[in-house]
Amino acid sequence: MEILDWSRVRFVHLTVLTFITPALLGYGGLLLVICYYLEGLIEIGAFVVIQIIIGLTLSRLAFVMGTRAQEVLGFQDPSRLDPSWIPCEEPITRGEIRRLFEKMQLALGSDEKVAIDDLNDVSWFTIVVWAMVSIILFGFIGQNILLCISPAFILTVSCIALYRNGYHSKLFSELDDILDHLEYLVISRLDSFSELLDKVKVNSYVCWMRKTDKQVLDDIVTRIVIKENDPKNMVKIEHNIGLPSVVKETLKITIMNESLYNTILGNTQVLVNTRNWVLSENDTKEEKIIILINTENSPDWGDFESLISSPSQIQYESNAIRELLEPLIPDG
Repeated sequence: MEILDWSRVRFVHLTVLTFITPALLGYGGLLLVICYYLEGLIEIGAFVVIQIIIGLTLSRLAFVMGTRAQEVLGFQDPSRLDPSWIPCEEPITRGEIRRLFEKMQLALGSDEKVAIDDLNDVSWFTIVVWAMVSIILFGFIGQNILLCISPAFILTVSCIALYRNGYHSKLFSELDDILDHLEYLVISRLDSFSELLDKVKVNSYVCWMRKTDKQVLDDIVTRIVIKENDPKNMVKIEHNIGLPSVVKETLKITIMNESLYNTILGNTQVLVNTRNWVLSENDTKEEKIIILINTENSPDWGDFESLISSPSQIQYESNAIRELLEPLIPDG
């Protein structure tokens, strides 16, 4: 299962490599030039100061770039996949949804690497100490090319280590928390249909985008048909969570009976009054359709903030959905 979108992270890695490589090569060249003129106290002082200033600056920059690289890491957005990915769906139960999220969290755990405490301080301390040590070594062995460029090697190792530490400074446990919020939302919405479970068949589906042996979670959809054998009074309910960035959470109710339609239409205010949902209607000769769209609080794979909602707000909206659907519960 493909959980995270690494494409933007790889781009940042390449950008950093493109920038840092010439900088380190230039730094090595500068050290060679200074070593050539390393005779008096001024030159020696300049050699030490340049090592410390450039070393601390570039290593700090590497750490910051590492944190920026993780900031662009996000969940795989199915709407950004190319056409070679094939959509499909599978039936899923409430219990299987919990296991699905457990598998997703396990998949995240396999990618998790923990930042090393105090590595930043150790790296910066090493840069400063080596600047002093290199001057002492010059006094014993004289000018030496490897010794001249050794600070560049030390800085290269420090930049790699600090970039890695910055990249893992925000632990993947934050992504676990986001998945917990999303799981709560999905289960809460499914529970909105719980009162219909004893009367009609509630079908939930997990939607995938698949390509060879890879699959990306696209959405979770619930479909209900009430009075399927009575065309004049049949009701169809479809709800999708709206995980792709181009899709919003949507509740679609198709009603054949005009009286029941008017009742449900009046009930929609309980959801519209949450101020996150908007109502639209689509009437035809055969059927009347009510569409409610969560325009303000819909989850979006491409936006971490949208996946974290107040549990009280989620529950409030789910209760509103339940109240909206109450007139549809069959008698007996």
